[in-house]
Amino acid sequence: LAECARVLKPGGQAFMVIPPDYLRPEFSNQAHLWKADEASVREALTRTGLRIVRDETLHMADLGISGAHPSSDGKTILWQVEKDPAAFSAERETAIQLRFPECLQEFPEQYEAALNATNAILDIVPKSDFSPLARHSPGLANFEWSGYLRLSAIRMVRVGAALRANGLHKGKVLDFGSYFGNFSLFVRELGFEVDAADQYGSYGKAFKHTLPLMQSAGIRVIDLSAGGKSDLSRFPENSYDAVLCLGVIEHIAHTPKPLLLALNRVLRPGGTLVLDTPNLSYVYTREKLASGRPIAAPIQVQFDVEPPFEGHHREYTSEEMVWMLEQIGHEDIHVEMFNFSAYTVSELSGKDAERFRRMERDPQLRELILTRSKKSEAAKPREEAKSPRAQSLSATATVTRKRS
Repeated sequence: LAECARVLKPGGQAFMVIPPDYLRPEFSNQAHLWKADEASVREALTRTGLRIVRDETLHMADLGISGAHPSSDGKTILWQVEKDPAAFSAERETAIQLRFPECLQEFPEQYEAALNATNAILDIVPKSDFSPLARHSPGLANFEWSGYLRLSAIRMVRVGAALRANGLHKGKVLDFGSYFGNFSLFVRELGFEVDAADQYGSYGKAFKHTLPLMQSAGIRVIDLSAGGKSDLSRFPENSYDAVLCLGVIEHIAHTPKPLLLALNRVLRPGGTLVLDTPNLSYVYTREKLASGRPIAAPIQVQFDVEPPFEGHHREYTSEEMVWMLEQIGHEDIHVEMFNFSAYTVSELSGKDAERFRRMERDPQLRELILTRSKKSEAAKPREEAKSPRAQSLSATATVTRKRS
């Protein structure tokens, strides 16, 4: 309905035929996902700025049609609606105020820890040289890291909430792909024992101030540069209560399967895996593709890079993330979609405000995907035993890591 309203001109009309399936609640029609009733249709139309001009209940038998719509007792409703010009104009003229970081106070338990970890990293940014990070990812040359790191608190609070939602208040956590260490510091402040693992030896002196900061907080730093990023063979099996893999999977070339299996191996049965990654179905990405622009890393950035290229090799949809977790035998899979980059400004107006409202209505258009899932107690990947279907695709409202 929101898409119908979006493509209509102000005052434009739409005609919809919607069977009132609530009339036969005992009848199951797998193709009908909404057991619509008149009141909920009216409410949905109004919420999307569509004014009802006419509604008419049609009896299929009166039209000479038999056996149609058994789920709605042989009836359907014709709706004639109009895009309300007044509602449209008011929405366009109203700017959206983004209250960052105050908006994170909806996560009271995680809020202070996220700000503390962020500020600790921001304090060392002015005296750090991050130019070595652009060696294999030219998009990071002259990158404005301070703003990105500030916004990463948006991701932090959701990671902390995901751990708490799975009943974790203490235990051992692996932060795989820890990079700046801000998430490691955050989880450490929440009371966890933390191992931070990344290819630190390949980053030169970029993190020479970061690593001592993590170590002084009691975090064990593990350098993966010798054996390759996905090589966790030296890590004991079933040794972590939770594994974080944040802003990493999109940087993996070829297939992410070896990485996911490696992370799963070190996770104890019943342990929690938290992933976040950019959403391939992000509204701005869709618009790029629709206009004929590339949505992958620009070839001008990638062409002359010294291999291996460490930018984004592939981004994913929420359904693909769930499917991959099922393949490694995970269960109790939850998905949250949220926004990030929008919070670089304090106010959205015009087209950006319209897009933000669309994302509020449809979580699948939001920028980032966060999943939390549990390793099956049987600890068998999908090839051996099928895992249950994901339980929910929940929603909230932002950022990515290494947005190169």
